[in-house]
Amino acid sequence: MIAGYAAIPRLGWGVMVPQPERVLAFHADEVQKGAKYVLAMAFLSGVGFAWWFAGRLTAPIAAVEAASNRLAAGDLGVRVGDKYFMEPSEVASLAENFNAMATRIKSREQERDRAEKELLKSKAEVEYANRAKTEFLAHMSHELRTPLNAINGFAEILQTIPLDAMDAAQVSRYAHCIRESGGHLLKLINDLLDISRIEAGALALDYGDVDIKDIVSCCLPIVSDRATRGGLRLNFDVAPGLPMIEADATRLRQIILNLRINAIKFTPEGGQIDLKVRPAYDDGIEIVVTDTGTGIPPEDLSRVLEPFGRSRQSHTTRARARASDCRWRSVSRACTAGI
Repeated sequence: MIAGYAAIPRLGWGVMVPQPERVLAFHADEVQKGAKYVLAMAFLSGVGFAWWFAGRLTAPIAAVEAASNRLAAGDLGVRVGDKYFMEPSEVASLAENFNAMATRIKSREQERDRAEKELLKSKAEVEYANRAKTEFLAHMSHELRTPLNAINGFAEILQTIPLDAMDAAQVSRYAHCIRESGGHLLKLINDLLDISRIEAGALALDYGDVDIKDIVSCCLPIVSDRATRGGLRLNFDVAPGLPMIEADATRLRQIILNLRINAIKFTPEGGQIDLKVRPAYDDGIEIVVTDTGTGIPPEDLSRVLEPFGRSRQSHTTRARARASDCRWRSVSRACTAGI
């Protein structure tokens, strides 16, 4: 038994409350258990708060790490997101620097891709130009050898025939063939020289007043015989009252001849070739050459307008036509730019 005593002032009395020892021990145990519970809850709360607080502090660093891993994996569009609550200024600066670095890397990668595409495009264009020039020279070598072989052949015949056995008409015919072959060879060489002068920028144009009707009339007899042999119909329509134009008459005549001869070469027997001249805007004229030939596929239109360019379908034509087509188109387009 345990008693508790308390004195009452002024009266001289005292109060004693006896308490069994067993009851007091029970209450003491309850208080001890409650204290332990409170301490455990306080400890768990502290641990939880510390874990949450540490997570809030390390979240920006984790975001930078995740973004850097994605950047290393090739994701150039990755960026660190918005600022976090209670984010240290050092971590915020690190995130901003990372975003700036990622932006520069993406910009340089895009520039590298563009440069690589341009390089591949230029490489393809150079390879195509080299192939086109190689094919052009191969076909031209055939064209140059053809008249040379004719000249040598007829000259050899004249050399081997005894003078007393020569027939005047036969000799005249051989001489005419030699002259025609020589003229054709000279024209091929002149065309090649024109291309060289054009590429070197040394082709001078002689401008003057030109009557387009006279130019067309001069070109007609030159190509009419070739068209007749090929079974083709030639038509030309010059609108009346066309004004005089300022141009190089020689080069303009060459352009019209080249276009018509090219049309003759690529138009099958029984076809038709038309030449129309009509007024255009700004007191100019428009020259249109059309034919009923094989035509040019749409995907090859830009290709055939390049020097030495030709259509992919040109393998169906004769090698001679291909070489002439490349040569004449190159000269015609360059002269047109000057005229």
